[in-house]
Amino acid sequence: MYAVTGASGRLGSLVLQSLLEKTSIKNVVALTRTPDHVAHLADPGPVIREFDFDKPESLLSALRGVTRLLLVSGSAIGKRAEQHRAMIQAAKDAGVAFAAYASVLHADTCTLGLAQEHRTTENDIKSSGLNYAISRHGWYTKNLLGDITQQIQEEKVVGRAGNRRQSSASRADYAAGDALEISGVTIEYVNMSAEEYKEYLAGQGFPPRIADLLADAGAQCALDVMFDDSGTLGKVIGRPTTELQTIVSRHIASSASSESNSHASYVFHEE
Repeated sequence: MYAVTGASGRLGSLVLQSLLEKTSIKNVVALTRTPDHVAHLADPGPVIREFDFDKPESLLSALRGVTRLLLVSGSAIGKRAEQHRAMIQAAKDAGVAFAAYASVLHADTCTLGLAQEHRTTENDIKSSGLNYAISRHGWYTKNLLGDITQQIQEEKVVGRAGNRRQSSASRADYAAGDALEISGVTIEYVNMSAEEYKEYLAGQGFPPRIADLLADAGAQCALDVMFDDSGTLGKVIGRPTTELQTIVSRHIASSASSESNSHASYVFHEE
């Protein structure tokens, strides 16, 4: 079972929504301090369990049966490292096999005041013995927008960063990435010889002639005959072409909605 902390929060709710597109509802546990805020999901919906970082006794029972956990940081700045440490220990005690943590960009070197707690939690997860993934978030784009109406009226945007750069994305995009981390499995690329590949394709039901063509295509692609990085298509259509990760995610979501089986994605730091 997959569990998401802070399931009623702004990030956690989006992760939950994305996760529900990738796996069966019965496999998802929404962990929240305010179950009434996600009550609308209950029928039918994920399992909803109350848990509170400040109530250690609630953590172990909330993780009952959970195998993969996404830890979304709490909102109590100054207490989060301690809270997260208790959650990590509860995950170990409950037999959770894999934990992902939504951290901050460059947490190991970041000088933001908020980064220290993230850095501590990352270290706690790494030393916990759990299989893990760290999802390092940049700034939320919405944070840069402020009060748009006021900015338009005053014809100015007030800030302190000057003309320096920063990386940002929407919460929904970060949530989609977090959902893939928690729901993923490791996928190995196997580079076959021509004969091995033909035999594999034949086993998948391809006629010999098609298997020969596909094996030849693979061999030619290994020579970069189908590679071009000029960006011509993007220039023609006036926008960036769709990234491979997006196409794969859409395909997985589409397959999950039409079949009861579901998902696969790349996971890092899993031993």
